[in-house]
Amino acid sequence: QQQQQQQQQKASSLTVGRAQEFGQRRAERLCATEDDTEDDTEEDTEEDTENEQPPVQTLGGGTSMIFTMARRMLVWEEAKTKPPPRWHPHAGISDVNPSFRTKSPIMSNQGYAGAIWRNVRKRNKPSLWRHALRTYDRMKNVDRTILKIEQTTVHHEGALLACAKLGLWKEALQIYEAVGGLDPKGVTDNMILSLVKACVLGSKKLLPDEHSLEERRVPLDEAVRVLATIDQNHDIPLVSRHLNPLAAAYQSIGLLQEAESVIQQNLKDRTTGPEAEHGIDPFNVNDICTKDKASYALLVRGSVSQRDWKGAVAALQDMTESGLYPNARHLNSWYEVSERKTRERKTRSWKKKRNEYWLESVQ
Repeated sequence: QQQQQQQQQKASSLTVGRAQEFGQRRAERLCATEDDTEDDTEEDTEEDTENEQPPVQTLGGGTSMIFTMARRMLVWEEAKTKPPPRWHPHAGISDVNPSFRTKSPIMSNQGYAGAIWRNVRKRNKPSLWRHALRTYDRMKNVDRTILKIEQTTVHHEGALLACAKLGLWKEALQIYEAVGGLDPKGVTDNMILSLVKACVLGSKKLLPDEHSLEERRVPLDEAVRVLATIDQNHDIPLVSRHLNPLAAAYQSIGLLQEAESVIQQNLKDRTTGPEAEHGIDPFNVNDICTKDKASYALLVRGSVSQRDWKGAVAALQDMTESGLYPNARHLNSWYEVSERKTRERKTRSWKKKRNEYWLESVQ
């Protein structure tokens, strides 16, 4: 029993000693970790003091978070001077829109050009052509303190084309004079063609029953006045495609002498000699401001309308000697004019007969 008691005392003493050693080691480890954490915190505080940054506002989520994240991902050149503009996914929409919560975004120059030409190029849509003109006029009322909006060549050409399709020759003339007054070299050939077309269509819309001959020729005279100065003011050569529509319009209202003078006074004869009927027509720089096939055809038609057969033959001879030959369309038009001018219709239409019978019955 004594031996067992002694063994138990030794075992208990060993366990107590081991526990004390374990406790001492643990205390030493805790002291070492505390020292390390103190050193780390001191270093962190020093770094934080060196690199102090303002607090960043957290995002609430939703679309605002998405746009802000996309904005931070982009590198803006002027990010230091001013905040980045508002982003919009469509081309032609301005990035500057301070009152975006109450008003729709403002279009840029590209957006206005797209809206004008998207409506002008439609066929047989007068309402869309008028909308293109309203869009062009709306550009003048934009607040230029918010966004720089300027009417350029593409806007002027679209507006003039809308005027040409609608026959608004006065509006077309105003646009042309405004563009020519700001920059004479900014007038293009397409603007001149649209102006001529607007004047021709405007003259056709003036019906002979409601307007006199002097009123119907005013748009054509204005177009001739403009064409007389395009070479000097805008460096645009006066060619046959500018004058042929005006000559045809003069003939349609019965001014045959004016139609002939428009062609003869402004266009020269061709310098090329007679060639084969179906041969190749070589380009000659001296033939730029000369008569073409349509010009000679109009001269022949004017002589036929006046029953001047010698003049018609002479004009046709000039046409063939210059290397140009009439086509089937020209021959048909000459035949119709000669029939209408030389022979009266023997048979009347049933509408006229019906009206005559009704008038006789009333009387």
